[in-house]
Amino acid sequence: MQIEKLIETLKAEEAKSPNKKKFLREFKRLAIQHCVEIGCKNPETLYILNYILKQWGKETVTIGCVRHHVKNIK
Repeated sequence: MQIEKLIETLKAEEAKSPNKKKFLREFKRLAIQHCVEIGCKNPETLYILNYILKQWGKETVTIGCVRHHVKNIK
């Protein structure tokens, strides 16, 4: 399944990253940007992002995080 490949890739890239927090923040920003580009609304974006973060073993985010990044994209 594609989500497993995504999680494997994220873990591998995170392991290579010298700054794990920055890597995670950049991933969130890019994931939200992608969702906006394909027309997802904020609640859908939140669901998708949190699903990936849970599968990755990371802390989930709030709708405020999504709104913050969406605001900075536009």
